[in-house]
Amino acid sequence: QTSYHRVMSLSRLRCTVSRLGARARLAHTQAPKPSEKPAEKPAAAQQESYWISVAPERPFSELTVAEKVVETSKDVGSIGVILAGLGLAGVFLGGLAMELFSSESPEKIQKTAVTKVQQDMRVSDLTGGEVRLPTKPGQIRYSEYRVGATDYLRMEFMVRGNIREGKVKLEMKRPVDKSQPYRYRYLIVDVGSERVVLEDNRHEDATDRAGATPATA
Repeated sequence: QTSYHRVMSLSRLRCTVSRLGARARLAHTQAPKPSEKPAEKPAAAQQESYWISVAPERPFSELTVAEKVVETSKDVGSIGVILAGLGLAGVFLGGLAMELFSSESPEKIQKTAVTKVQQDMRVSDLTGGEVRLPTKPGQIRYSEYRVGATDYLRMEFMVRGNIREGKVKLEMKRPVDKSQPYRYRYLIVDVGSERVVLEDNRHEDATDRAGATPATA
């Protein structure tokens, strides 16, 4: 019986040793090897947050003398740019307004000439009724030039009545120094082969227009 117990004890001891050896081998195979790299984290897990620290702006009274000079220079420069832009805009708008509303602008000269033509019954008879500008007036054809001490403006445009059309031709002059306004050198209306002379003062400027030929139709 003693031998039996010894044999059983040895068998149990062997089984225990076998189980411990198996557990040790299993733990060794599951442990990560030193040479293996750990699995990379997903891209979302690798993102990091960055915070930028911005110092609060100091009051002007706390700035040094050099910093105050720099800040003042920036403000003065910005104001100067704004004033320069406003000045240029004012000059442009002023010139545009003078051109549009001046009594000597091409548009005003045309309007005055149309009024004179409408008041002449000879033109009304030739065109067949009330004289007016076309429904869709074309661009005003005019040119400016200078001869000696005199500036000249020459213009042509169309008018129409109930039956026929006519072509208005005019030329105006004034001193170069603009001491006097424009005045007609001539104002003519051609309707077909008929010509109506409303004004013709070309004989007055024979001296300052020596050698220059007026526009003819």
